[in-house]
Amino acid sequence: YYTSKREVVYTSLLMCENAPQEWLNVPAENIRRFQKSVRYKRADNKEAALKKFKLTFQKQRLWNEVLRIEKSSDAQLGRSFEFSLPKEWSRQEQINYTTEYIQKTFVDKGMCADWSIHDKGDGNPHVHLLVTMRPLNPDHSWGNKEVKDWDFVRDKNGNIVEDESHPDWWQDKKNPNRHGIRIPVLDENGNQKVGARNRKQWKRVLTDATGWNNPQNCELWRSEWANVCNAHLKTENHIDQRSYARQGKLEIPTIHEGADARKIDEKFQNGQTSSASWKVEENQIIKRQNALLGKIKISFGKVSGALTQWKERLDDIRRKPGSHSHDGDNDKSDRGTAEAYGRDDTGIAGTGSTAPVF
Repeated sequence: YYTSKREVVYTSLLMCENAPQEWLNVPAENIRRFQKSVRYKRADNKEAALKKFKLTFQKQRLWNEVLRIEKSSDAQLGRSFEFSLPKEWSRQEQINYTTEYIQKTFVDKGMCADWSIHDKGDGNPHVHLLVTMRPLNPDHSWGNKEVKDWDFVRDKNGNIVEDESHPDWWQDKKNPNRHGIRIPVLDENGNQKVGARNRKQWKRVLTDATGWNNPQNCELWRSEWANVCNAHLKTENHIDQRSYARQGKLEIPTIHEGADARKIDEKFQNGQTSSASWKVEENQIIKRQNALLGKIKISFGKVSGALTQWKERLDDIRRKPGSHSHDGDNDKSDRGTAEAYGRDDTGIAGTGSTAPVF
């Protein structure tokens, strides 16, 4: 737990299912060195400062191991998330429910998670989350992100074509489920290329080894977080991961402002700068438009209710007894006219009644 000038980090955790014990042990020499530092000596709560140092050391160990396993200079080391926390939860509830979500959604699948709860007291508590791209195996080795495999012939639905009689059919002897019709690599004359060892060349493709890079995961992870929130919120405070358009709402979504935009707007409000943040101004316009849309919806709701009443009134008049009989013997001569036994010229009420105006 520590406080900075603008932000308070209430909790910071490292979650890794198969982390080796040496990652969690901080060498005594490092602890002694930290206790001699100015940061430790100036800390009001030295126990909390030491606890934070140990956690930071463990996180550094994790990401140093990630750097060690990644050989490419442009390799992606981790995946970053940021999501809001309901203000209705207490701090301990925020910690508990976030831990539950991260454990079930990411850690149980083999990822290592590095996350913190940030809150500046401005009503926007949120979580910063980093997860590894590779799974950490039970033997403390890193798994593969991608696997290079044969590029098989597929149908229009993306499924591998099953035809064992095809001359290019191939099946793995160790894993029979890995099979398909391989695609030859052709030269400019349309002949299959041959490698240095006189081996035929076949097209290969990189496939996702974990399934974590599937774009559909974004929707899945968002919906799972919405489920966690809604399970611990009142019905009127429920959230929905879908866009306004997908929910069928008329509201215009606001844009993401970010910390920098809010700082600029704060300086503008205090007279320190001559111009405000365009993002903040854009959101203010959107909020005014949404307020106007809300009034329009209320007005249309009233009109819709009035039209419904009008239709029900017309149906009642059509069904009114006495104007005609089933056999025609007692039908009035003026049936269907705008006289005493019919309707007036508005088509709403009988003679002598005032038609309501909506």
